[in-house]
Amino acid sequence: MLPLAHVGHYLWILYLLPVLFVVAAILRGQLMTRAKGDPPAGGDDREDSPERESPRSETGPAGRAP
Repeated sequence: MLPLAHVGHYLWILYLLPVLFVVAAILRGQLMTRAKGDPPAGGDDREDSPERESPRSETGPAGRAP
């Protein structure tokens, strides 16, 4: 039998289960998102993206108010 004085060395095992739950939930969420076909949360950073519109100026062309 293990002496009780050495039990403290194995307390890290108690922290392992919650960490595994969190890692599994993160991985499951990422896999579900990929399987559904949604784009990543960061969006599309490509310049030639068809959804991207050029910013509209508030002052209009050549700095004049519209």
